[in-house]
Amino acid sequence: MCRWHGPTCEDCCFLCDGPRSTTLELLVGELLANAVRHSDSGRRPGGTVTLMVMEDDDGLWIEVADEGSPDLAIHVRPFDPDDDGGRGLWLVDRIASAWGVREAHERRVVWFHLARPPAHVRGPLPGDRAPAG
Repeated sequence: MCRWHGPTCEDCCFLCDGPRSTTLELLVGELLANAVRHSDSGRRPGGTVTLMVMEDDDGLWIEVADEGSPDLAIHVRPFDPDDDGGRGLWLVDRIASAWGVREAHERRVVWFHLARPPAHVRGPLPGDRAPAG
């Protein structure tokens, strides 16, 4: 059984509203499922997966860290409508404003960024200033 460290998807979704909340939940869920399914975190008893959520002025940064896998490189598979799986990273690649993979302290970290929509799309946030004019 894999152990969970970090917030839940529901804990993260307060950081955005409406469609962005659904998008955040979808992409986080895909990366978590991949970490459990394809890494040593899900293959061995006591494996761990960690979710980190950070917010800055540009948007949300999400990191999912797992125990890696020596036999599986991370890559985006071409979309195949007849395939039953393989869409997780394809979705991240198409929806996130940026994403990547890095090794850190014997763990594999897959991250993505969701850019904050412009104020005219999202409405004002606390601290936003009205345009000069």
